[in-house]
Amino acid sequence: MPLIVISRGSERHGEEVAGKLALKLGYRSICRESILKELVDGESPRADLFRAADQGPLALDRMENGREKYLAYIRQALLDSLEKDNAVYHGFAAHAFLQGVSHAIRVRINPERDQEGSSAREAFKTLRQKKAEHLNWYRYLHGIDLADPIQYDLVLSMHTMTVEEAVDVLAEASRRPCFQPTRDSGNRMRMLCLAARVQSLLAEETPFVNVAVEDGDITLSTEGYWKQAMKVMDRVEQILGRNRSVGIKVRLKAPRN
Repeated sequence: MPLIVISRGSERHGEEVAGKLALKLGYRSICRESILKELVDGESPRADLFRAADQGPLALDRMENGREKYLAYIRQALLDSLEKDNAVYHGFAAHAFLQGVSHAIRVRINPERDQEGSSAREAFKTLRQKKAEHLNWYRYLHGIDLADPIQYDLVLSMHTMTVEEAVDVLAEASRRPCFQPTRDSGNRMRMLCLAARVQSLLAEETPFVNVAVEDGDITLSTEGYWKQAMKVMDRVEQILGRNRSVGIKVRLKAPRN
């Protein structure tokens, strides 16, 4: 069955649609907040990192390699939670980690229009400010504009439909043949999860190595010299263990002056 990944332009509507949709389909409902809570709970350098991230980009930049580590950890946690399919996720930017997974339905939910009355306008102004902060945050993290509709399979505007209608639209979409898992999309998801685990384990020692999946192989992109790259490759082979049959490629960039 498909994955449904909802990017919330409206937090209230996104949560409500996701909950009712999961109930209707019998799927798991997963939110960004629950994933972050697991990462933040306890006392550890990783927990400190995520607490700093709550304060925004400047606080994250003050931590050593903060952005790179944050992305590695959140990527692994998110993909681990979605690996088994049959899930509705609601939060921000999950689709950035699911490139090439054809059975992941990428959805954007936009908020309803401004309402009349001074109190309603003030509430909408606050919502717009919060939305701008979220857009800036994810532009800083992923280099993407969450409001760009080209990133999504479906964009739903809550000023033209009810929550129930949005749930019906998404439930119908989940049954379409184009969104059903295939062998290729399942393998792609498995490889993305494996690459995310490798990236997370490398984050402390070599945070500037980018681990990606290309043509069924894990590709390491890094700056430096060949000898350094081979050390990283050896470390990745150790991490992969019984998955050593997975191909590993190295893309080496010249070090900066």
